[in-house]
Amino acid sequence: YRARHGGARDLVNQLGGFGYRGHGCGNGVAATDVVDWGFNQSPLGVTGYNAASTSGCLVITAYPTANNVNFLVSNPTASSITPGALTLNWKVVR
Repeated sequence: YRARHGGARDLVNQLGGFGYRGHGCGNGVAATDVVDWGFNQSPLGVTGYNAASTSGCLVITAYPTANNVNFLVSNPTASSITPGALTLNWKVVR
């Protein structure tokens, strides 16, 4: 059962060892739902999202709350990462 779906465009934020929280409205989303997400293109050539990068990679964690889908973007390195733009698509599964 897919409750809601949507997209969060252009996750472009300079992150230096902290997290950025973004969210998308999801009327009807419950805190017990599951958020399934992915990029609309390969992240391999995009700064900040290539897991094979020697300069670090951002970590994205998705979680639901009542009527919202939330994304926590964290930088596990001590250096700033200014990521390139990507579109993130999501759906909620119940």
